[in-house]
Amino acid sequence: GDSVSAVAFNHDGSLVATGSEDKKLRLVEVASGAVIREVEHGDWVLAVAFNHDGSLVATGSEDKKLRLVEVASGAVIREVEHGGSVLAVAFNYNGTLVATGSEDKRFRLVKVASGAVVREVDYVERVTSVAFNHDG
Repeated sequence: GDSVSAVAFNHDGSLVATGSEDKKLRLVEVASGAVIREVEHGDWVLAVAFNHDGSLVATGSEDKKLRLVEVASGAVIREVEHGGSVLAVAFNYNGTLVATGSEDKRFRLVKVASGAVVREVDYVERVTSVAFNHDG
């Protein structure tokens, strides 16, 4: 089968998001194992993260895009182009920002509400991990 490259649980542990080589984000009910959403991407899904209230999933892909996906509908509500594969994603605690790390050696902060990049920082190597502290 296709490799799973990313896994994240929602806050209460009821859902798991997986990203895989078959270019899909899957949302799976933990209790039943049922796949409740499947969202096609342009390439391998490399990173996944839930926001704190579990309403959105951020994905990073080999297709150089950050996507924000509504859990309830599976709809992609934002797509943000990057200069390279998006290797890491994380929401801040209140869900207003997403941090991304990319193959293009940049760290970005993206506004959830608009998809606007509010901060872009060059780094010496590709950025493979991002995180927020609890107070953002």
